[in-house]
Amino acid sequence: MRTAPNNMEIAYLLIEESQLDLDGFAGDVESLPMRTWLPIDFARNDKSLLDNNCSQGCTSCQLNWTFEKPRNGHDNDKGKNRSNMDLSSIISFSGKASDVICHECQEARSDMYLLLGLVKACQDHVTIERAEMLLHCSELDKKNPRLSASLVVTLSFPYLQQGTPGSRFLLAVNAPKFNKPLSPALQLLLSLVQNDWTQLDGAMERLQQNDKTTLEHRRDNPPLFPSKMTFSELYRRIPGSNECDLASMKRLYKAKLSTSLLIALPKEILVDSLAPFLRAKSLHSLRNTCTSMRDTLRAVVPGLKLRLYQHQVASLTWMRQRECKGLMERDCLDPTLPGDLHRSVTGGWTTLLRPRCIDNDCHSSITSCIRIDQRTGREVQDTELMKQLPRKVARGGLLCDDPGLGKTITLLSLILQTSGMSTMPAVAPMKEISIVDDEPRGLNNDDARIFETYYSDHVSTDFQRPMLRRLVLDLLRRLPASGREFVSECKRIMGRVDNNEYSTSFRLFEDNVRNIIKRFPIFDHHDDEREDCLSVFEALVYELKTSQLCSAKKSFANASARPNSRVTAIIEKQKLRELEEALLSTSATIIIVPSVLLNHWKTQIERHVDASYVVAPGRRPLTFVFHQHASKGEMTVEMALSKIDHDKTHSPFIFLDMATTRKLPSPAFLAKFQVVITSNMRCKNEWSNGSLRKELERNRNGSSSYHLDDEANEACPLLKIHWLRLVVDEGHSMAQQPNSNTIQFASWISAQRRWAMTGTPTKQTKSQFTQIKHLVTFLQHEFFSSRLDGERIWKSNIASSWNEESLASFFRLRNLLKVLTKRHTKLDIVELPSPLYHRKIVTMSPEEAAAYNSIACAVQTNLLVCGMGGSPMGLQDSLLHRSQRKSAKKALDNIRRSCIGFSRVMLKLEPAFFLETIELLEKHEICESRIHKIRQYMIGAQEEQIFPCECCGLRLAMLLLLPCCGGLACPECMDGCSECALCDAHFDVNDFQLLQPGFDFTWSTVVDEKKDIPQRKPSASEISIGTQPDTINLEPIVRPLLERRRTRKYGDHKCEFDIFAVDGRCVLCLHEHNACVLTNEKSRCATCYRVGIPCPPDESKAFYLTQKLRKLCSQRRQWCASGSSEFNLAIVGDHRPLKAIIFSQFREVLNVIGTRLIWEFGSACIAEFWGKSRQAELTKFASNSDCFCMLLGKDGSEGLDLSFVTHVFFLEEILDKSLMDQAVARAWRMGAMGRLEVETIIAKETVEETMENLDALMNEDKVGIGKSVARGESSDLKSDQLSKTHFLLRSLRLLTEYHYFAQTPDVTTTAKENKKLKVEESIHRKRPKYMLPIEDLEHRGCKRVRFNV
Repeated sequence: MRTAPNNMEIAYLLIEESQLDLDGFAGDVESLPMRTWLPIDFARNDKSLLDNNCSQGCTSCQLNWTFEKPRNGHDNDKGKNRSNMDLSSIISFSGKASDVICHECQEARSDMYLLLGLVKACQDHVTIERAEMLLHCSELDKKNPRLSASLVVTLSFPYLQQGTPGSRFLLAVNAPKFNKPLSPALQLLLSLVQNDWTQLDGAMERLQQNDKTTLEHRRDNPPLFPSKMTFSELYRRIPGSNECDLASMKRLYKAKLSTSLLIALPKEILVDSLAPFLRAKSLHSLRNTCTSMRDTLRAVVPGLKLRLYQHQVASLTWMRQRECKGLMERDCLDPTLPGDLHRSVTGGWTTLLRPRCIDNDCHSSITSCIRIDQRTGREVQDTELMKQLPRKVARGGLLCDDPGLGKTITLLSLILQTSGMSTMPAVAPMKEISIVDDEPRGLNNDDARIFETYYSDHVSTDFQRPMLRRLVLDLLRRLPASGREFVSECKRIMGRVDNNEYSTSFRLFEDNVRNIIKRFPIFDHHDDEREDCLSVFEALVYELKTSQLCSAKKSFANASARPNSRVTAIIEKQKLRELEEALLSTSATIIIVPSVLLNHWKTQIERHVDASYVVAPGRRPLTFVFHQHASKGEMTVEMALSKIDHDKTHSPFIFLDMATTRKLPSPAFLAKFQVVITSNMRCKNEWSNGSLRKELERNRNGSSSYHLDDEANEACPLLKIHWLRLVVDEGHSMAQQPNSNTIQFASWISAQRRWAMTGTPTKQTKSQFTQIKHLVTFLQHEFFSSRLDGERIWKSNIASSWNEESLASFFRLRNLLKVLTKRHTKLDIVELPSPLYHRKIVTMSPEEAAAYNSIACAVQTNLLVCGMGGSPMGLQDSLLHRSQRKSAKKALDNIRRSCIGFSRVMLKLEPAFFLETIELLEKHEICESRIHKIRQYMIGAQEEQIFPCECCGLRLAMLLLLPCCGGLACPECMDGCSECALCDAHFDVNDFQLLQPGFDFTWSTVVDEKKDIPQRKPSASEISIGTQPDTINLEPIVRPLLERRRTRKYGDHKCEFDIFAVDGRCVLCLHEHNACVLTNEKSRCATCYRVGIPCPPDESKAFYLTQKLRKLCSQRRQWCASGSSEFNLAIVGDHRPLKAIIFSQFREVLNVIGTRLIWEFGSACIAEFWGKSRQAELTKFASNSDCFCMLLGKDGSEGLDLSFVTHVFFLEEILDKSLMDQAVARAWRMGAMGRLEVETIIAKETVEETMENLDALMNEDKVGIGKSVARGESSDLKSDQLSKTHFLLRSLRLLTEYHYFAQTPDVTTTAKENKKLKVEESIHRKRPKYMLPIEDLEHRGCKRVRFNV
């Protein structure tokens, strides 16, 4: 596919690493040259090339190629080794994500194969000029012969280069019109091509050097083409700190040759001994002296008590670059800049094609650049883009490091490095335009620009002509008699009006009329008449301009109505200037965080920042805490101002807004601080007061029509300050509801730089594009603003193509996020060791297995009965039907909860249903003995008895009734047809569905928290030695209820405890001791003498967990005994103090396990992170050495710093792995002193084991229900979760390998005295009856069974 010499290389494609399959190689593998760029010749139908199958036996995902050495006597490209490749065997790549996976072997094709297939699909419009391949390593596996290779392909576009400049087109002459979109393959090619030839030469040289570190890192990189169109795959392809600035490194190397004495100092002395003592302004000046200083001192942060990690330095450097200058669109169009910045910031709107320099003639290469539209393929001139409204690139971005990588410290470093910078008092005044001269017009400069632009752009000539003629006629009517002699001159003006000579400029018309009046000879001796004539003309012009200006402002008041209008831009700039003139300048940074993280930010600043670097010399930092309700001893605003301005002893440092509805202090007071921290609840509540722009409009118009009340509220003081920087922490939570009040209020805040921090990028949901778009809009990236027609661009270039699975939209969004986003993962951080993951499989107790079987049997019954196709119940009532999405999720949650234990499943049957079932049995002529047995079954099932299946013998609490013989069978013995599993007789499906009893299902907890804690008697060895044995009463003291109702108040007293009263209550006030420590060898509290209660073995997971924790506590005591003090344990390694997190998605389970842990270890050892006391519990867990365990739920999976934790226990298998990662990220973070151990407790042979290997099992599913999810064909996370839920419900199996279920007599699974905990009351339902573990949903009069959690 070589072309004629006149085509020049205009773009290139580069793959740094791709797996190369050797099954398609024809030749000796050992003869392949490594670390050498091999030219590639493409051939078609070459018989010498082999057509071998790949390792999976298919021919649709391999490259057929050969290696050719230079022959003697032949000029083979100057004696170079070459590679021949057969393009005819490559399948054309359509640019769709579905074609990344081979449809025959179900494996992902290599990047090299897909890239060549993409070029082949575009071969009618693209020509390969040169192709080279580099083999990286020679370590080959005979069983799996693969090696790593790099590929470079340079391209030319013949039709584009042959056209006329300004009107060139990518396709052929007879191709469709410009407005028709290109093919997905061609759009993908334009989103991938690169044009920086200098960078290509450097990359080829770097790859040829075969740096082990670089190659090692590249192996962890994902492939170029994703097999799933998901945001997780997108974020994987956003580079982090591993991308190095080669240009900066080269400049640093050259700068080392300098002879400057300061630069000649060792780096350690400069960084550690000199720079840290400088303030931010001095350090900034020193950093800007030369390139060497800038690169050397980029990690130095004045006032920071920590040393930054490598990834934090990279993020800080990137953030400083993003803040240094506000870029406009015209800056991105500079062809001398490397890369294609305009393509990145516009989300793939255009692509710049730059010819390669020939004979070092780079000037001609720049002038020959071609910019084309990615969707249509037509050429786009820079002047055409400049005519549109100016658009601004976001001055800020998204910091998306993984949770626990120190984003807070990175942001504090940014604040400290820029300390002292301030916002400008207002935007620069608008430049004077040429329409304004020395003569007064009566309009200000902005109004004059609006009128002139509106007249030339939006007033048609059909309206201009009568308007100007009317003005001239009005002028003639108002002139004095002596002035009527220049009518002929006015007629000439009217003739020009008719010829449309003034259609583009009203100023030209004004000047012509004014010159006639000034220079007409009849007014030479009548100056007063000339002045009167000019006054009349000016009045008429002013009247005309005023009326047209009113129409213009009314028509263009809404910026989104006409986004590309110049009038709209001028009006918006006028409003912006009025807004910023009303703002107060400051050097403060405002941080918006979730309410639960307010104290966390305050603690982090006070712990890691030396405030003496940011406050005035000789003053102390002032932290002002603004509470919801003013207390008596709280510092007031007047007291703070007195310390700041009058006494001059303090400098304002931190303003912490702990309130939500209390009115904030004045803007002047807030602007004094360096850091202002507020909550998202403040933003939500202040949204109702409106924006500052609305307030200015009300003040200007003198009305308050915007609000329904009589008196409009004043805008929030936060909106009246022009902040230096706005930061939103946990930005993903703000973007989850794009139309929420919080994000709207945050968008109203005026700030010079804007940042959003999140450790959890945008999730894969239906609103994911809306979320990421609103985050981009929050950053004020104006290329997707509704005012500038950004909605259409976003939808056409990204959103619509993404829904069509076009990879072009994937790479467009990736290019945009590479500019606005910095992301590091924990796998990139060398200093952070990976956690150790363990899985413990425990055997369920018979009672727990009975509860699990009851729920699993109910689910199987629903799938079986609804799948038979009867008239009472159909597929629409099945849990697998799309209308039963919530019911299926509820059923799966109940099954997962039963795997944890701590509860029983209670069955209840309404009397009416009981009698109705008996009547139906008699109607089917079932014998009396059978009816008596079924009657005993329905009664015993409500008493927690289990009965055997008459087919397989498995004992269950719920069985199916057969209408033919009256037998009892489990769902697994029924094959889904209308044939009895016992007597082989056929039965009517409708009769079978109607016969089933309608049991109601409720939960009953094992532990009743309201019950008095049972206590065992203390043994004689547990009593103090000083007590005489003959006077000891070993029976526990049980106080009657009336004794506890004391009326006497003891006031402040020290609680006293009786050694014989083992309930742990004070003998004076009867309050229970809440700081028991039962982890000693005697398992008895030394204060209240309470005795620990061990967990019973029949609670399998709780028993294992308590035994595991007790073992860890025992090891901790041994370490304490071996060391000099407990403090020595916290130095390094495995001798850290035990701190464990127990996580569960079910709050009820955490309540029960918390009770068990408190009974066994004591209340002082357990913390519960929920409710109003969560902060106190967190402090207890972090600072109290006795507290070694904290219970954590879903509400605590974000925003916590638990780097001191040593163990994390999951009570159940987590289906949503992102939730599991978030919980682990609370402890796996920077600052950890050792490796984290994560253990998941799994119930044996239950759905949890299926969840563990869910993806692999779904790939092997022969039915095909989960293949689409495993391959990632669905772009909706809800659809993926629904498919996984259906797969888990279908794969449910009853537990059979328990000796308990093989016993002959009927036994009770739980004690009857256990109190039932019923969340909802059952309701009566009509016939027909059937069993379904879902919520109350009425379908065709069917009765359903509920599970109340």
